[in-house]
Amino acid sequence: MFFSLICGTAGRTGELQRLLNSLAIQSHRQFELLLIDQNTDDRARRVLAAVPEANGVRLESPPGLCRALNLGLQHARGEAIGFPDDDCWYEPDFLTQLTGLFETHPQWDGISFPAADEEGRPSIARWDKQPGRLTKTNIGTRGCSTTVYYRRAVCERIGLFDESIGADISLVSPGSDIDYLHRVVRAGFHMEYQPHLVIRHPHALAEGVINEQAKRKRYQYGYGEGSIVRKYSVPLWYAGALMLFPFMRAIKHAAKGNNHLASNEWLTFRGRIDGWLLTRPQR
Repeated sequence: MFFSLICGTAGRTGELQRLLNSLAIQSHRQFELLLIDQNTDDRARRVLAAVPEANGVRLESPPGLCRALNLGLQHARGEAIGFPDDDCWYEPDFLTQLTGLFETHPQWDGISFPAADEEGRPSIARWDKQPGRLTKTNIGTRGCSTTVYYRRAVCERIGLFDESIGADISLVSPGSDIDYLHRVVRAGFHMEYQPHLVIRHPHALAEGVINEQAKRKRYQYGYGEGSIVRKYSVPLWYAGALMLFPFMRAIKHAAKGNNHLASNEWLTFRGRIDGWLLTRPQR
């Protein structure tokens, strides 16, 4: 199976180096990396040129994650398409295992899997421990953009990422990855979650970091999550839980005197509420 890996990058050449190095040693060699460069200098070009075994092709794009992914979709040649972040990395036999799953299960239209950091701790989300098919109400614990591979026919049917989602659509468009996955599942495609296959990724929202950039990121992620809940009119129990959990965690941390952690959870809560209030349900 031939894979297309679409990756947007802006600034993080150190992390990008780790991704490229992991691709250079993949046991399965039938893949292309479409590196969508959003830097204003040649830093990504130099890093990519130093690792030819990563099978990379560089394309230029204006800022915006969805813009990068959409440009990559227009150039992808793979039978299956994935969207690794520029700060993730793969184990050497990752694509080999993924090929085996696709070939063994032709009825699966795509495969999702969890993310874990270098120490094996779950990252990005609170992941389901059981395998199974994705549904409208379990997507949040079974996939995000960097942990999903779709067969080409799925992407051809669903089309491009929605660049209008998020609190700052010109930059990260948080929530666009889950929006795409919702569209795939609601179109009736069979997406299967396989927790034994793990992608490596650092924690997206470090609990101890409280600088302005980190605060903004927490709010943006929350806004995107709230937007999706509102857009797709998910069950009230699911929406309520999504809103309530960070609120309760903020109270718990504040009661223990952990003001930094309480602030982080409060920003997530505020973002989710704003995303929900400012988004129109899909009819």
